[in-house]
Amino acid sequence: MWRCALRAGGSRLGHNCRPSLLARAFSSGTRFDAIQQQLDEMRGVAGTFGGDHAVYHAVAEAQTGRTLHRLSEGHSGMTDEYKVPALVSHLQNPETQKVWEKISSLNPLGMDSLRPSISATPANMEVPEIMAKLRRDGDIVNPDGSIRVVKVAIDPVWDIPRLAEAVGAPEAELRARLVDWTQNPSLADPANNIFLPAIGGTTVYIIGDPSAIHDPSREVACRPHDECNGSDVFGTDICTCRPYLAYAIQDSVETAQRGGVGIIAYYRKEGRALGEVTKFRVYNSRKYQVGGDRADTYFEQTANIAGIEDARVQQLMPDALRFLGIKKIDRLLSMSKDKYEALLGADIEIAKRVSLPESWVPAGATVEITAKIAAGYNGFQPEVGTEASDKGQLWTLDAVRERSHRLLEIGLQDQLPNFAIDMSKLDDTADKVLDSVRTRYPTMDIPIHSRMRHFESGGVDRVRDLEMIWARNNVDSMEAARRKIDLIVISVLLDAGAGAAWRYDDASGSSYSRSEGLAVASYDMFSNGVFSSQGNENPHVVDADAILALDLATLSNGFKITTDNQMAGLEGRLDVLHRLGVAMQTNHQIFLRNGSFRPGNILDHVLRETLAANPVDENRLSMRVLWKGVVEGLGEVFPDPSGQGLGDCWHHSALGEKGSPEAMVPFHKLTQWLTYSLIEPFGEFGIHFVDNYLLTGLAEYRNGGLFIDSGVLVPRDPSVFDIEHDVSSELIIEWRALTVALLDKTAERVWDRLGISQQQMTLAQILEGGTWAAGRELAFAKRPSTGDPPIRINSTGDTF
Repeated sequence: MWRCALRAGGSRLGHNCRPSLLARAFSSGTRFDAIQQQLDEMRGVAGTFGGDHAVYHAVAEAQTGRTLHRLSEGHSGMTDEYKVPALVSHLQNPETQKVWEKISSLNPLGMDSLRPSISATPANMEVPEIMAKLRRDGDIVNPDGSIRVVKVAIDPVWDIPRLAEAVGAPEAELRARLVDWTQNPSLADPANNIFLPAIGGTTVYIIGDPSAIHDPSREVACRPHDECNGSDVFGTDICTCRPYLAYAIQDSVETAQRGGVGIIAYYRKEGRALGEVTKFRVYNSRKYQVGGDRADTYFEQTANIAGIEDARVQQLMPDALRFLGIKKIDRLLSMSKDKYEALLGADIEIAKRVSLPESWVPAGATVEITAKIAAGYNGFQPEVGTEASDKGQLWTLDAVRERSHRLLEIGLQDQLPNFAIDMSKLDDTADKVLDSVRTRYPTMDIPIHSRMRHFESGGVDRVRDLEMIWARNNVDSMEAARRKIDLIVISVLLDAGAGAAWRYDDASGSSYSRSEGLAVASYDMFSNGVFSSQGNENPHVVDADAILALDLATLSNGFKITTDNQMAGLEGRLDVLHRLGVAMQTNHQIFLRNGSFRPGNILDHVLRETLAANPVDENRLSMRVLWKGVVEGLGEVFPDPSGQGLGDCWHHSALGEKGSPEAMVPFHKLTQWLTYSLIEPFGEFGIHFVDNYLLTGLAEYRNGGLFIDSGVLVPRDPSVFDIEHDVSSELIIEWRALTVALLDKTAERVWDRLGISQQQMTLAQILEGGTWAAGRELAFAKRPSTGDPPIRINSTGDTF
């Protein structure tokens, strides 16, 4: 007869005591009662207790002559065993057990089995990366910075018929595959409905009060994490596994301290459940392939070696969360689309998805992140929720790349209305780009694509001249950085097509046109205090008062416009500057400092935002932080063709009906051009952006002209070359989108030819060293008198 004694502080399992707290609480006659009895009797069961340690048990018995029967018989009564009261109480709650019926890969009564398959214990957890960031409340976090947790170990117990249903496979097929891979013929017998696989189990770490799981007013944070020994234990930087795990633990602690609960579910599925040997073969292949480790072959390399990209069978993952009765996750700390879809498929509601901030991404993980974002994984952003607006998504950098590549895919099926695509010409195009790179930068010391290059036109380092003046006037480094940002912002906003006829002659008599002329002209106006309301006292700034007071005559004079020297889109440029002045005054939290609204004050704003998010290492910033500051502060400055606050974003019929967010193609060309250009002043101030790869190629006529003039893009109607097109025409929208996607494809070919990776030469460097210059060179080769782009655009001075 089973006897069970209770004592204060928990349940004690006495001698010969079959524990039954969970079994009693769960209604009799369920399939888990039957499974429990089958396991006790080892009837209708294939496999063995002990999981991936079972063979060690056998070897240990043979080596020592001793028996491990206490393991196989379970609770031996040789020592007192206890249970965690809060966990037992939570598991006995009928609300917890409501979702158990759908569990197929574990036994929720396993804590009370004769041979337990579940156990739990309190513990303290120390995570060095986050200890300095945690609030030491003496409850969730101890005074020494360690975290109080309850950790639950779960061994797998597979209900084969239910598992076949969960993964969508016929039971007979599943059994046949299991027999083939395990060499265990007993799995073919339908009478053996329970399988104890020789695999690692799952550990669930509970931070805070588990009863919060059933309280809709309290939050549940959760990270389902698949084992990655190299990163989790040894800290190798090829992936984000340990950083994401540490960040999730921090978020779980903070959630618990707000009265909620944090759940970390750690699954032993090394190398996407393909194993570490296969994982290292893939790593090695990636590193030694032509062009080095690259995002475009990230998943392909795994499939080539293993035959499949991923073997984790995420449909089984929610069972550990069902065991705890989880029906809603308020903060899901995972970027995986497979896990997200598996949780939704398990009827677990996801309120918000929280991605890893880029400042946590290791240097060597760039390829992984780029590949996952391109494959549709949840993009890395400080907060991404399912409730995020379509408008907000269209302002993201991920949307620019994703929509452009979607149109390229449609084009490769020859289904675009305006262009045919000849990918056979792309290799020659890449060769032209590489020739341009080698000619202009023979040592491959290529700066990034930036407005700063244009200030060096004619071999004159104009910004250096300003720096010398500022040094003599004791301007500190931070104010110098603000002034460079002032100059860059005003110059970028004036950098739209000026037309082939306009030229600018500087004080030395040198003459410049197009982007170089616009840069030199805006530099001269800045140097002369045109954009400052502070006169001779402080001429080298840009402030809202001066911008709003600027008139057409002053701007025309600054660009030296005459009847013989006309510029396209002058009125549009003035309108952009006036919108800049309004935006700075409206977004005072970003641009106001010491009573002055200036673009350069975005430096202070970004540093404040980053310090709040990452107080340990404020010199490593995410590009998203800068992008967010630029978009939130200056988004309304840029053209808004939709009238919905979407900026440089346009409809294309190949993607859907007009008005549908899915049919919109964002470019944000000037916004990205500005962001690229701001990297340098931030860098000179000691700020390192960890994820520049998020920025895309620029959708403008030099890059776009490269692909038409080289024959990659072929207009279906040859007459398009004979007329001028509005920027809103679908022809131009399609051209721009294909340009963005083809720049990515061109960069991949350049990396291949050089045998380097994107970490060694970024897309920003390829834009500066090759594509823009090659586009111009081809334009002058084909149209020597003007160097115009192949397709003429009616420039309004405010788009590109």
